[in-house]
Amino acid sequence: MSARRQAGFSLIELLVGMALMLLIVTAASVIYLNTREADSAQARVSESVETGTFALQLLERDLTQAWTYPVVMPPATTIALNPPAGWAGALLLQTYPPVGWAPTIAAYQFGVYGCDGGQYNSITGNCDANPLTGVNRSPSDSLVINYFSSEAKKTPIGNRKDCTGIDVAGEDADSPKGDTINAIRRLNVPAAPPATTGTMDPWLPPGFPVFVSNRYGLLASTVQVDRQTLTTYSLACNGNGSNGGATPTNVYQPLLQGVDDLQITYGAFDIDASSSSGAVQPAPTRFYKASDVNNTTLQAITIDGVQYAGWNRIVAVRVCVMTSSMGTAARQFDKSGAPRTYLDCTDDTPQNYLPGDRSIRTRTVQVLAVRNRMNQIY
Repeated sequence: MSARRQAGFSLIELLVGMALMLLIVTAASVIYLNTREADSAQARVSESVETGTFALQLLERDLTQAWTYPVVMPPATTIALNPPAGWAGALLLQTYPPVGWAPTIAAYQFGVYGCDGGQYNSITGNCDANPLTGVNRSPSDSLVINYFSSEAKKTPIGNRKDCTGIDVAGEDADSPKGDTINAIRRLNVPAAPPATTGTMDPWLPPGFPVFVSNRYGLLASTVQVDRQTLTTYSLACNGNGSNGGATPTNVYQPLLQGVDDLQITYGAFDIDASSSSGAVQPAPTRFYKASDVNNTTLQAITIDGVQYAGWNRIVAVRVCVMTSSMGTAARQFDKSGAPRTYLDCTDDTPQNYLPGDRSIRTRTVQVLAVRNRMNQIY
């Protein structure tokens, strides 16, 4: 049997083939990595936008309740409207604050209250200096939303619980939980509202509508992303159900991570300057910072004999939320080679990302109407 010559690749052919294969694999790897980075960045952008949208939805849900005093026949106060001789005075149906409401903390006299560049302190009722500051970052604001609820404790849905899920009237008539300001208001047995004594039937509405106060601000927090520990900020809440006991506390619980800034301004109604009869212009004519509402910048106006000053003139809240993605691998420069910029909640001036900051920042702004801010006169 004759020997047969065995054919194969030469060394040069093998090296050329390996080089071509390496080139193809390298090109495929570059395409895969770029696609993965783009997908990751897009996912982080979507996540950041969703965070901002959800934060505004949380605040909007509470603002729809602000200034609510739910009663079938609200207390009425006779006021003088300079009526002609023989005319009776008008009646003012007060929705908030109710007649006889005299809390020791001034912020509870209004359905909406705010702190400009500070964190609301639920123990003192003051605005504490906000430590959450830094380069390219102004101190964030905080917001207080107050209303009353007539929901029974056993109602499966409703607004009797604060933003942390705690019943503001406590678990039962002897429970230390809840806000002590509701200790008498929650009692509903006997049926007539008791003066100082009684019991609480969880299936019946409270004797008087119970007070709910939710305070929102930012809180520094840490999060685990891609096996890394990142420092971020969270939208946090301090509810009077969890902080208003016999010994009040000032604890903010994080609700939503990745909220980097919170700036709030307040829209006030005014008298229509173009009207000779002094008609009211119900839409906001200007937006003010909380510090302006608290001082004489927002002056009192008189409509039909009733004076409106400060927070009682607020009919809208403008909320700006800036969110930042966590764990993204975005490039530091855009396609043109210029540094990446973003818009913050301070103004419309583009801000450069800090060196090494590979996050993606998104600004979300919305004007929310305070729908229950009204007094009816007849």
